Amino acid sequence: MNINQTLSASYEESKRIIKEAQANNKLVLFVGAGASIDSKMPSWKEAISKVKKRLGIKENDYLKIPQYYYDARGKKEYTALMRKIFKYGQPLSTSTVHKKIMQFNASTIITTNYDHLIEQASEENAEVRQVISCDSDLPYETASKELIKMHGDFEHDNFVLKEYDYLHYSSNFKLIENYIKSIIGSKVILFLGYSFNDPDIKQIFTWVKDILKKDFQRAYLINVDDEYDPNKEEYYKNLGINVIFAKAWLDDPDDMDKSDLLNGTLNKILSPEELEPVEAIYDKLKDFNDLNYVYKKYIADAFWNYGIAINPKNYLYARNSQGSKILSDIYDADSNEHTEKLRDIIEHSNIKGYLLNDKTIELNKANVIAQWAEAVFNFDFEKLRKIRSENNNFLNENNPEKYLVQASISYYLEDYIASYNYLKQASKYFYHNQLYVYYFISEVNKKYLSKLIPKPIKDSDTEKNKLLEKIKSETDGINLDRILRSLPNINNDEFLNDILQFTISYSVFQSLYNKSIQSKKEANTNYIIYSGPAAYEQLQSDTIDFFKYELENHLLLDHFQPNVDVYKMYIRGKLLSTSSPDKKDELLFGRTIIEHNVHSKALNKFDLYIILKYLGNAASIRELFNSYSIININVNDDGLNYLNIIVDNILKTKNKKLLNVNYWNLIALCGRINLTQDVVDKILESMIHDINYDNFSQNQNIIIDFVNNARHQNLLIGRITYLKKILDEALREMISRERTDYEHLVKVLGFSIKELGKLYTNNLKIKKMMNMQFDIVLIDLYPVCSNDIKDQIKKFYLGKIFDPINENLDIYCKLVVNKIIFPREDIEEKIINIFKKDNSSMGDTKPIPGDLLRPLVTLYLNDEILDKQQIKELISKYAFEIDKWLVDPTNFDYTNFHIDWLKECNLPLLEKLSKEAGKEIKHEFINTYQHEYLDKNLLDIYFKYFA
Repeated sequence: MNINQTLSASYEESKRIIKEAQANNKLVLFVGAGASIDSKMPSWKEAISKVKKRLGIKENDYLKIPQYYYDARGKKEYTALMRKIFKYGQPLSTSTVHKKIMQFNASTIITTNYDHLIEQASEENAEVRQVISCDSDLPYETASKELIKMHGDFEHDNFVLKEYDYLHYSSNFKLIENYIKSIIGSKVILFLGYSFNDPDIKQIFTWVKDILKKDFQRAYLINVDDEYDPNKEEYYKNLGINVIFAKAWLDDPDDMDKSDLLNGTLNKILSPEELEPVEAIYDKLKDFNDLNYVYKKYIADAFWNYGIAINPKNYLYARNSQGSKILSDIYDADSNEHTEKLRDIIEHSNIKGYLLNDKTIELNKANVIAQWAEAVFNFDFEKLRKIRSENNNFLNENNPEKYLVQASISYYLEDYIASYNYLKQASKYFYHNQLYVYYFISEVNKKYLSKLIPKPIKDSDTEKNKLLEKIKSETDGINLDRILRSLPNINNDEFLNDILQFTISYSVFQSLYNKSIQSKKEANTNYIIYSGPAAYEQLQSDTIDFFKYELENHLLLDHFQPNVDVYKMYIRGKLLSTSSPDKKDELLFGRTIIEHNVHSKALNKFDLYIILKYLGNAASIRELFNSYSIININVNDDGLNYLNIIVDNILKTKNKKLLNVNYWNLIALCGRINLTQDVVDKILESMIHDINYDNFSQNQNIIIDFVNNARHQNLLIGRITYLKKILDEALREMISRERTDYEHLVKVLGFSIKELGKLYTNNLKIKKMMNMQFDIVLIDLYPVCSNDIKDQIKKFYLGKIFDPINENLDIYCKLVVNKIIFPREDIEEKIINIFKKDNSSMGDTKPIPGDLLRPLVTLYLNDEILDKQQIKELISKYAFEIDKWLVDPTNFDYTNFHIDWLKECNLPLLEKLSKEAGKEIKHEFINTYQHEYLDKNLLDIYFKYFA
């Protein structure tokens, strides 16, 4: 190896050390006069020459010349001359060198210059850098970046230039001197803009070398003045400085001036290392070595510039010949350190395999899910408690991830204080073991977990309150931005910053939104040929990728809105796709065109988990299904097996809070999906033993949906005992609390019991409800009661007085419709007289709202009105428009018609309307469809009754 090769290798190693220090925030730049020459500032030699010329002497000592001038002319003339020579107050422009200085992003820059060019460059680079130019500035330092003007400046009139200044530096700049000594002794220093003649370098390194001896941290100096000189190189090595001779490192240095040489050397240092492609890809991904799961985005980003991409089915493929070679090097060539680690990183992602030479190669992935993560997914809280208890026996500082597992388990058990305490230990041991990625994750978890922990109670002195105050104090002191900036040995902190800023959550949400739109389009389009994967498949793949990235890496952030929004967006898209019907083949020119739309056929276990975990509460789940008009939706076999597992796990949960939320979410879900007999039986059994009054009251509609869903699937056959016990429990609660909270539930349960061929026979509860005037409940139960109880109810209402302007007119109508009493002429006469009397005194205004007539409309439609002509006249004049239409659809003015009214009609009434006004309603359907969206229920009504 010749001298040039040796120097080049040496300088590349110097570059590596400098770059490593830069990445770890350990680099300090020391900037001399040579950095400002392109900004028209004088070099040290030029400045001293100007002073020397004024004196007319031959002295060559750079420190004595300004001292002579000071002694000869005094302070005022000396200061004025120095300000003129160093262009104080003159506008100067930053140069390319200053811009490159900013690219190093060094927290600390030290300069012996008096100009303001580094401050200007910092401002142009939009960074705040605090200037320290005298000892009194140090105590007030607040910015994260600093510029130390170790030779003072003209503003403070403390600039160091003459011999006296150097001799008394230690007394005039005591704090700054000690501060610089500590910096140089612990950081990597890069000198630029200095020459061998500058006295500053010898002074500074004599300080530190005397203190640290052999433990001295070597510095680096860029020399642009001289050819390579081994003697000078050795001399400065003894001072602790490795010299980089620009002329020996750069190509064609003879054609460069000093500025070109400095810029060229800085370019070489700043430029990325020229690594082999596989090594370069690994270098971008090596920080993921410690992660349990790697998000696909980071793998895609690392491979893209090397001709490799990931297709929608999650296979790596080559975009060009370079990519083919690299894939071959990674998977087909002999393994080396980088290829093995790179394979391992890829296998911890959702990448399935790779495409190479027209072959698809699957990766042999273990796909082993941790027991605790499986328990989380299965809602097995009791197993989580058991795992946490067992893990406590194996906690130690050499295995900090075990603490993180404990924190995750406690988090999913909603034991947030325990989770926080485990995180504290995890952070401590990750830091001690230099596992800085997971250290940062632990700190992020601590910060955000504190938002779930109750706030301290003011003026309370309990032990728990003291603990809460301590947690608040600790988490208030966590500065995640500062921690991220200070992490050592992190090559690529993009993914850590993504965690901090929820960047992934926002980007995934936008991606899922776009795929949901595409999924809807595919579900509404007929295709003769379609080449996948479908948008709904990509929707799921991306969401699972995001889910596993957070779960398996212990990112305890899924309770924050950006993450919740991701899962809500996913499930909306999946529900829309799954609820879309299959398109039918079309007839074209007498030939059947075989076409199909692309949509999900059924929900799976991941979908069920997302619905239960992230939609909030049972009411929100019900609302979501209602918004898509979903009465019942398919679940695949895998999902049904999963449903059986989670029903058992949720029902055995001992924590009442966890049980309550997850139980009712489960019931809400089971009210809208296809079920198994086993699931129905377990839930019915639980309703007998586990439901209290408050739950019944809040979740009545949820129970109704579940019962109706099970009934429609013929899963209530032989379950009369369950239904009767639930009905009796509801009635008992109403009677004991003297409130008719459950009339809708009672009606559904009673109907289900009757449909199964049984009647309600609890005579004692019926008598209690009669005494308590539970009219609505009695009427709803009447059709499903035994004959002797029906006779009691009829007798109870026989001769009962009904006042038309009182709310019990509705009771009268319900009694008539249910054949408990016959229509009464006196009631109809009272209603007619009320309207006639009020109308005669008030002209054409409506004295009584249409609500009063609504029960009469029901009677009219059921043919239970005696004076039909007069009641019809009242309805046509005073009732709501929908009631006018129902009573006389043939003569109704359809300019006032609303398609949504059809959703309020029962099946017999729809049959009747299709015969009496089918043509008019069909016309309104077609006209509405051309201008606005019609939901699935309305379309079903149209095609069944009016198409």
